[in-house]
Amino acid sequence: MTDTANLPHDDYAAAVVHALTAIGIAPDQWWTETPDGQQLDAVIMFDENRHDAMDADAWPAGSFLGWDQHAGWALVEGAHVRNVNPLELDAYAAPAAVAQRTRDRLLAPGEPDKPVAEAWDGAAALEEAVKAWEAA
Repeated sequence: MTDTANLPHDDYAAAVVHALTAIGIAPDQWWTETPDGQQLDAVIMFDENRHDAMDADAWPAGSFLGWDQHAGWALVEGAHVRNVNPLELDAYAAPAAVAQRTRDRLLAPGEPDKPVAEAWDGAAALEEAVKAWEAA
């Protein structure tokens, strides 16, 4: 049976939340989960009333940042709309890179992406932990 109390991406999601907070867009809530026991998910929510964190015209229903070990990071419009906007980063990109790309996309949608430093010294260990979890 897979341990769902301690998921391998818990610390990674927490590091992204910390990086988002450090650049001024602290999320309203976040969690990690494995809804089906097969895929790892992280959800980082931004309420629609957070005009400091996003362009209200571009994200009228709010947004959440989602991650899974296969598709990586994406911004999703609102809780029910499900317009998925991949961040076009490696699935194990540096938390600071995820935070910066998220901020840019939330505050200046439609602008070209700025380069971010995706390399992260924790990526290999996280990927191995995810593979071990998948094999369990």
